[in-house]
Amino acid sequence: MILLSDGRDLGQTGKLMRAMRKRRGLTQAQLAERLGYTNLLVGEITVSGWERGRNERGVPLHRLLEVADVLDMDLIVDFRERGQ
Repeated sequence: MILLSDGRDLGQTGKLMRAMRKRRGLTQAQLAERLGYTNLLVGEITVSGWERGRNERGVPLHRLLEVADVLDMDLIVDFRERGQ
């Protein structure tokens, strides 16, 4: 399980991503474009899946880094042993 620094499960990441995207005034398609998706429909569907928690694999770490950069957010990764 991956936890955010405040103890929330990574499944909550999509909700935070959506809130930050909206706060920045971006649509899902605009975020996808800024992430480098050339097919904006695919990008928009991908972003929507992340935000709704519908992607079983979650958001890949390299994409989280890109999203954090686009949305001007800090991303803190803290690796710990399981059960800690």
